[in-house]
Amino acid sequence: MSEEVGGILSESFVITWRMFIMLAVVLFVVFTVGATFASKQDIRQAEAMLLSSKILECISNKGVISSNFNLDNCFNGDYYVNATLSSLESNFNKSLIKGSSIVEVNCRLIEQGKEMEKYPSCLHQFYYTLINNNGKIEKGRLELLVGVEKYSENIKL
Repeated sequence: MSEEVGGILSESFVITWRMFIMLAVVLFVVFTVGATFASKQDIRQAEAMLLSSKILECISNKGVISSNFNLDNCFNGDYYVNATLSSLESNFNKSLIKGSSIVEVNCRLIEQGKEMEKYPSCLHQFYYTLINNNGKIEKGRLELLVGVEKYSENIKL
């Protein structure tokens, strides 16, 4: 009789221990994964980088940008883009702006260290490229200022 009682106690102890370990693992996973998915992450900077690459692909043809490029079919959405193409070999310089110019003002203020309650995400990138300047291939530089003005989406609070 004592062997049966010992076996039952031993088995109940093992089951209790297993339940405790399973509960600890479940709680660990819930707290770890829950914290990651519950908080919002600011992905606007990554979005600006992807948009910048997309613009470069849109306006270039095999790495050469035409001197009469445009941004009309490159993107759509709430973005601000200031694209400046300048030649390193001649005085060619062309600048195109698409989007709300207040975003550029806010980007410049952020660069100066001003704090704002709602601020855009700004990305300033430079690409060295070739320019087809009316049939003459020149070395040039493309400067892109990309502003993402989404305040209620994709932002970590």
